[in-house]
Order: sequence, then structure tokens, then C-alpha cells
Amino acid sequence: MSAIETGIFMRAMGIRRNAVIYVSTLEEQLFGGNHSLQSLRTMFPSALTKRDVLTKEELGPLAKRASALAAIDYIACTESSVFFPTATGNFPNFVIGHRLFYGRRSIQPHLKKLSAVYSCHHHMSRECNLLNLVRAAHEECLIYHGRSPSSNFFANPEECLCAH
Repeated sequence: MSAIETGIFMRAMGIRRNAVIYVSTLEEQLFGGNHSLQSLRTMFPSALTKRDVLTKEELGPLAKRASALAAIDYIACTESSVFFPTATGNFPNFVIGHRLFYGRRSIQPHLKKLSAVYSCHHHMSRECNLLNLVRAAHEECLIYHGRSPSSNFFANPEECLCAH
């Protein structure tokens, strides 16, 4: 999801406008770039990136060390109140698995359903229709409690799951 789509998703899920949001990527890596991030910040003024939480002196030596930047993102994502990935891959699977082990909430967006909703949103006459469609598309998997139907080992390692 782009930063704009992420903002729409968060509004549909009832996230407050004053919530502190951590965007775990740099602006130039965002789909839509800085413009997309500015649109997210219009919806959520407290949206932060590494550049907002680290000084230039702290960020400078890390700029060319992708693993160090990923470690910062990992810590921020695992320690946050709620986590939801906007893309697929190993990083969000590791974070969700870590959070599951410690009993922290994660929201697993249904990216395929949301993609279909976002691709036709320009046909909507009012924003509330879009928010309702996003909410409906995601209704079945709002909060990620327990084992996922995913067979990905890293997202759901056996030793991290309690038998219920």
C-alpha cells in the first residue's frame, strides 16, 4: 500500500488523527515519494520517519548500512502499540511473529481486497463510501489474534504459539 492508501486504511480502522505513526522506510523508498508522505501527514500530522526520530549526526553513519536502518525499523515496529504491514515479505513476517510471541496486537490487512477497493476508489462520490468499503473489505481480519492461516514459518513459528 502507498502512504496515502495506508492513511485511508488507518482512518477506516478508526485510528485517531493525533495518533503517532512510525513509517518504517525512508521517504525516497515510499511509493509516491515525499508527496505520498506529505499526504499521509495531512491525515495524521504525527507521522514520523527515521529522519524525524534520529538526528542528522545519528542517521549519517547509518545511511549506507541497510541492516542498521532495518534494525531501527524492527525495534520501532516490535515495540509499538499496534503494528500493521503495508507490504509482504520477510520483514513484516518477522515482526508479526515477534509480536505474536509477546502477545502484542497486529493488524494484518487483506492486501488483495484492499487493492481492489483502492483501484476503483476514483468512482466513489464521497470519501465516506471509500472508508466504508475499506472497512468492509477488511472486516474479517481486523485484529490478528493467534495463529494465522499462513504457512510461513517465520510469521508463525511453532515454538511461539500457545495451544488454545
